[in-house]
Amino acid sequence: MFYTLAIVARAYDFVLWLLPKVDHFPRTHRFTVGERLTANGLDLLTTLVEAAYARDKTELLQQANRKIDSTRYLLRLAKDLRLMSVV
Repeated sequence: MFYTLAIVARAYDFVLWLLPKVDHFPRTHRFTVGERLTANGLDLLTTLVEAAYARDKTELLQQANRKIDSTRYLLRLAKDLRLMSVV
């Protein structure tokens, strides 16, 4: 269970990093890309917390993996649109 808690802690740190970044998006993108990024980050965090307590983690971890992939593309889009830097 320790590895699961480490993953949840990393997801929490990611969301904590992400939310202030999205707040600085221009208004034109804050409510499209920004909201989607925020929702994906929070969904990822809650899915990993649920998986930490579930007996059968398979479906929840697959769901988390899909959220990670879609979040990765949204972050790439935000970077390419120069809404944020990844440094």
